[in-house]
Amino acid sequence: MCVMFALVVCIAILREPARIQRDVLDSTERAIGENDFRMVRTSISGRDVTVRGSVLDVEDRQKLHARLDSVVAIRKFSDRTVMGEERSLQLRNLGRRLVLTGVAPDERTQGILTEYAKQVFGRFRVSDETALIERDIDLGWPNTVRYLIEVSKELGPSEITVVDTDIKIVPGVTSRSTTSAIATMRQTLHSSYTVVVDTMSTASDLSEEQCLNQVLKIVGEQRIEFSSGSATLDIPNSIRSVDAVSATLRRCPQSSFEVVGHTDSSGNEESNQVLSRQRAESVVSRLVSNGIDSDRLRSRGLGSADPVADNDTADGKAENRRIEFKLVIDEL
Repeated sequence: MCVMFALVVCIAILREPARIQRDVLDSTERAIGENDFRMVRTSISGRDVTVRGSVLDVEDRQKLHARLDSVVAIRKFSDRTVMGEERSLQLRNLGRRLVLTGVAPDERTQGILTEYAKQVFGRFRVSDETALIERDIDLGWPNTVRYLIEVSKELGPSEITVVDTDIKIVPGVTSRSTTSAIATMRQTLHSSYTVVVDTMSTASDLSEEQCLNQVLKIVGEQRIEFSSGSATLDIPNSIRSVDAVSATLRRCPQSSFEVVGHTDSSGNEESNQVLSRQRAESVVSRLVSNGIDSDRLRSRGLGSADPVADNDTADGKAENRRIEFKLVIDEL
């Protein structure tokens, strides 16, 4: 009898994590909805959720984040979606590695492209974050993408987005070698493909130090501040400042940053530690929604331990409710 009871308890314990995981997934899929985000797919590990696929724009991504935030059962979520049309596939060369995002037409094609990318970049330098969305493709499309993987390697830090026969390239730097590589690509590709080079988004050759200095300049001119007791990024000037930081971070894709939150001295220090961390996480969330790779960012809260102004005045307290950026030298 005791042995049977122990066996029942053991089975119940083993089933509990699976039940929790299933409940979290069901709650997440209900929150996202079937019609609002058709091109988004979810996967789960414990209580951690990952979303992949494509969203229309920044507003659509922020709406998705709000839906995920509403699911109390989620411990944390990772956004691996790409912005753009539903047939988009993106090759993001981050310097140290290649990230494949967007959608793949079928499992076989997904596997072929991922394996080839690993041959070109190295087995441990490729992240496949694509979602499977079944659709018809031209027979030559996989070969085209394989060629673009080679082009991505040659370009260095860059983004290449493929939507059917439309190809958009955002090079990390502008140089003779990148110009030559793009010219060769245009000659090599079938005439049915249209190639656009996005010079407006092209990153100038910023070193890590230049990137940090630019970020500090932005934050120095317009501090990222919060209302007292709040971790919500809702002050218009602060939102604009974070968006300006996003634009700078796109120009140095190999740089990683720590986002540090601070509070004034109101309340107890334990609560301030939590609040400051939440403020840093709010800024990171905005950066990610603007397209910055979450792997480049980490967040930390220091509470009221490092004030830059007198906490005895309202103006001083407002200055202390702030965000700072620190360059991360070691790889995340």
